Parts: sequence; C-alpha cells; structure tokens
Amino acid sequence: MKLYRDKVWEEMDWLTKAVEPYVFTPFKLFGNILPRHQITEEMIENIVVNGDLTIDQDSLLMQYVTTYNKDFFNGQKTLEDHVYAYLKNKMHGVWEPFRGISISFDITDGAYYDITSQKLNGEVYINVNFNPPNDDVIKEYVPQFVSHYLSSEIDYIDKIPYKRLLEINSILGVKKTEKTKSYKKLKAHMRSRIREIFENDEWKIRNLDLIMFFTAWLRDYLATGNQKALINISTLKFMTHNGNPIYSMEIVE
Repeated sequence: MKLYRDKVWEEMDWLTKAVEPYVFTPFKLFGNILPRHQITEEMIENIVVNGDLTIDQDSLLMQYVTTYNKDFFNGQKTLEDHVYAYLKNKMHGVWEPFRGISISFDITDGAYYDITSQKLNGEVYINVNFNPPNDDVIKEYVPQFVSHYLSSEIDYIDKIPYKRLLEINSILGVKKTEKTKSYKKLKAHMRSRIREIFENDEWKIRNLDLIMFFTAWLRDYLATGNQKALINISTLKFMTHNGNPIYSMEIVE
C-alpha cells in the first residue's frame, strides 16, 4: 500500500542500503551552504527586529541560514521550526555529539554596527565549517535525542486522558498496560517503552527528522486527541514490521 511505502529506502542503491546511514535535515542544510558569507546590514537588522538584545555567533548563524536557504524547506513549516530549534540549542549540553559546526568571523579593523542609523561600518564575514558526526556517534546518542524531545514536547501536558495513554501504550507494545489503572504508571510505562525502543533500535529509524516528528505527533495526540497525529504514529509503527530501516513515510498533514 502507498501509505506504508518508504520511497527513500526503495530508491537507495544497494551499497547505501548496506550501510544504513543516518540522515538529518541540518546535516544536509549545512552541507549545501556556502562556507563563507558576508554579514549584511539586513541580517543584523533582522536580529534586532526579532527582539534579540545580543548579536552573537548563534544569532548571526541563524540569520545566515535563513538568508541563504529561503527555499530549502519547500514550505514545510514544521520541519523548518524543528531545524531552527536544533540550531538554537546546538551549543547546549544535550547537543554535544552534534557539535559539528565551527564558526569564525573575519572583521575589518574598527568595524561596528550603528543601531540608530542601521548602518554597518566596515565588513564582517562569517566562516562556517561543518563536519557531521559519524553514524556510530549518532546511534549511541539517539536515546538521549529522543529523551530531550519527549521532555520538551510531552512533559508540559498537565493531564492526559486515560484512554489516550492506553491507546498509545498499546501501539508502542507496552505489556500488561490494561491492568494498570494508575495514570502516573501509564505515563511512566510509555516513557520507559519509548526509551527501550530507541535504546535497542527496535524501530530502525534512520531519519532523525522522523524521530522529532514522532515526538510531536505524540504531543498532539495526547494533548488534543489529534487523529491525524494518531494515524502517523500508527503508520510509523506498522512500517517497522517489514524489518527495513525507515527513512521516509507518507505523512498525513
């Protein structure tokens, strides 16, 4: 059925299939951008307009990516938000294995930005060097990656309806879940089972974007009962039955 096809996997050559490389949009993004780019007045102005009080390497990097890759996401707002969230947090401890981005600046002597006139006096260049982590590092880090997103996506939900937790636990394969009447235990079982899935690589997901989407779908269904999110979770789970690594799926928007 079309709904359960992984087109990316199907189109891979046999050697790539044998390697099963991990993919992540930021890796592709930084692999395509220019390694050196001039910082413009418009880029700095956008930082100020967005309310940032400090113009630092992170804010300049964000503007660089936004300016240079306006059409990169092809209108996929959810993916765009996730990638920018990644960039904002890339220097934090949780992203340690993904610090493949090194940034430096070339600044002419005496260069400064006049916030009153919105003029950049002198020239500033950003140099970006990107070396993605190898697959062994990524595989080891995936459980922490998932835990981070679960914390940011799900933990804030005050009260999840019992039936929704029960349904998600059933999809995830939590054993004896129907005998558990405690809300706290159900939620703990769900977290434990998700951690187990990714620590043991049971679902063989090789696209980190899909992992982020998975946690977002969990949030949407558990918090609001979004049926499209539930369909996507169920589809992803169903695709694990063929035993192939998962790179893509037909997402119900």
